[in-house]
Amino acid sequence: MRTRVLSKSILDTTGRVPFLCSNFVLFIVAFCSRFVIHLVGEFSPTFLFAIITLPWYVNGLRMSQDKMLKKTVLVFCALMLLGVVWTPFSDTDLLGNIKAIMIPFNGLIVFLFFYYAYTKNPSGIKWAVLGAFISQFFIRGQMLDNSDIEAGTYNYWKFLVFPRIVTGVVCLYLFAKWRLLRNNISWIMIFVGLLGLATGARSAGLGALIPGLLALLIQRPSFKARNLKKYAIIGFIGFYAVYALFYVPRVLDGTIKEGNSEQLLKTDNPYNPVNLIMIGRADSVVPFMAFFDKPIFGWGTSAKDTPDFHYIRMTLALEDADNQSDDFGLYGDLGTIPGHSIWGTYSCWYGLFGFFTILMLVVIMLKASSKCIKDGCDVPLYILFTVFGVVWTILFSPIANLKTMTGSIAIILALAFLAEERNKIKKI
Repeated sequence: MRTRVLSKSILDTTGRVPFLCSNFVLFIVAFCSRFVIHLVGEFSPTFLFAIITLPWYVNGLRMSQDKMLKKTVLVFCALMLLGVVWTPFSDTDLLGNIKAIMIPFNGLIVFLFFYYAYTKNPSGIKWAVLGAFISQFFIRGQMLDNSDIEAGTYNYWKFLVFPRIVTGVVCLYLFAKWRLLRNNISWIMIFVGLLGLATGARSAGLGALIPGLLALLIQRPSFKARNLKKYAIIGFIGFYAVYALFYVPRVLDGTIKEGNSEQLLKTDNPYNPVNLIMIGRADSVVPFMAFFDKPIFGWGTSAKDTPDFHYIRMTLALEDADNQSDDFGLYGDLGTIPGHSIWGTYSCWYGLFGFFTILMLVVIMLKASSKCIKDGCDVPLYILFTVFGVVWTILFSPIANLKTMTGSIAIILALAFLAEERNKIKKI
C-alpha cells in the first residue's frame, strides 16, 4: 500500500500537477483578472479562460462528495434562478435582465476553476496572489480607470498606493520562510492597518487591522479552537477601542485632517461607527432600506426608484451633499435605487429570497474558515484576511464585484478542504 506524504505547509503541493493548475497558469490568470472585456456586459480574461477550459476540469469537481462545493454552487444557481423568475416583474429591458443573470453565472465559473485549481495545486494560491499583486502596478482596474486619480492626491494613496502595501505584506507572508517575519506578521499587519486608518484608507486599513488582531489572538500558545468565536469578539472589541480611543479623538482635535475626517465630523455621534457608514457609504445602506419597504418580493432587477426619487434623495440626505435639488448627477441619470452593496442590492431586487441567498453564501464562508482554523491550517492570518475582504466586498461593493470576488471564495473553501484532507492523512 502506498503511503501518502504529509507536506509541511498546507500551501505545499505534493504529486503531479496538471498544466491547467500549474503555478505559471495561475499567475497569468490572476494577473489578467483586472482586464475588462466588453461583450454583452463586462468580462475578464479570467472568466473566458475558465469557461473555455471547463470541459477539462469539470469532471475533477467531485460535487456529490464535497458538501461545501455543492452548497456554494447551489447558491449561485439560486441567484441565477431569481434573475430568471423575476424577469417579468423587472423595470429593465431583456438585455438588462440577461446582464443581471450573467453576473452570478460569471462568478460561478470563475469560482469552479479556481476551486479545482487550488485543491489540485495548493501552492498555486501563492502564485495567484503574487500575480494579482503585480498586476496592480500595470492595470488599474475598471473602477480606477473610470476615475480621475492624479499622483500625489489623497485618492491616489487610498486606492492605489496603500492597497499595494497591504497586498505586498500578504505576499511576503505567503512566500517568506523567515521565522522572524512569520512570527511577527500579525504585528506588521496591525501596524499597516493603523497606518491605513490614520491616513484615511478605511477599507484596506480595516482589512489589515482586524485580521491582524484576530490572528494575534489565535497564534497564542493557549489558543483553543473552540474559543474561536470568543477571540473574534475580542478582536472586534480591540478594533473599536482603536477607533474610539485613537482615531476619533485625533479627528475631533484636528490632528488628522485627511481621509474620512470630514465625514466623521458630520456625524451626530462620531463614536458610533454605524453613523460613519451611513454618511461615508450611504448607497450601501439605502438598498437595505428599500428592502425593508418591500421585504417579501423586493423591487425587481435593476430596481427603479419612485417617481419622486425617494431613495436617491435619501442617499443624498445621508451624504449631506448640499443638495436635495433636482440635479442628482449619476443617481438621477440611472433612475435606479442606489446600490453599492452586493447583499443590499440582491435584497432590494429579490426581497427575502435575495437576502437569505447571500446570507447562505456568507455562512458557508464563515463555517469553512472556522473549520480550516480549527483543523490547524498554518496560514490563519491569510484565511482571516481573505474572509474579511470577501465579507467587506459583499457589504460595501457594487453587484458587479460578485464576478471577481469568487476567486477569493474559492481560496477559503479550498483551504478548508485541504485542511480536512491533511487531518485524514494524519489519522492513517
